[in-house]
Amino acid sequence: MSKKMEELPIVEIFESIQGEGFNTGRKAIFIRLGQCNLKCSWCDTDYNEFILMSFDEIFNKLESFLDTKNIILTGGEPTIHRTLNSFIDRLKENSFKVWIESNGIREIPNTIDYVAISPKRLYQNIYEKHCVTDADEVRIVIDEVEGGFNFCQFIEKKVKSQKYYISPCEVENKIQWADALNVLGRLNERDNKKVDWLLSIQSHKIMDIR
Repeated sequence: MSKKMEELPIVEIFESIQGEGFNTGRKAIFIRLGQCNLKCSWCDTDYNEFILMSFDEIFNKLESFLDTKNIILTGGEPTIHRTLNSFIDRLKENSFKVWIESNGIREIPNTIDYVAISPKRLYQNIYEKHCVTDADEVRIVIDEVEGGFNFCQFIEKKVKSQKYYISPCEVENKIQWADALNVLGRLNERDNKKVDWLLSIQSHKIMDIR
């Protein structure tokens, strides 16, 4: 396939602020890619509803966002697409800073400027064999108290990161605050604690923005 015809499956492209993690509040263009290599029951994205867009079509869309130079590649799971590296190269050629949100199973391109991974507890058996070892931040959604506590300890040994966050799970439009705070407190009260865990909330949902 020629560069002109290279494509990616696009769920949506929009401009907003980053609502969670270390970069909360920073303006960015979100490129949400379709398809995923996991299937989490509480996922809030319909990643199988997408259209194929050529790189040229995507860049035509990006031109409508005049001053924003931060791109967040999210999903779905961005790293499963074979054209991702070529797309990142083109973004960098156009002076964009490229951030990625990944589940952390597959290798992250080394041209990414900021790596946020969100490992999933239900797939710990996969992470035991396949997992990135470095990231700028880790965010784990707490979908179960005891399992979440143990999984966080597993991941902090597996992945070297500058920041470690937990996020409450949303079930049937209800945010499970108590479970997340329970796990957060236990992690930070450990006698053998080697890292500090922080709370990350999806502030964009609280503010009712995209």
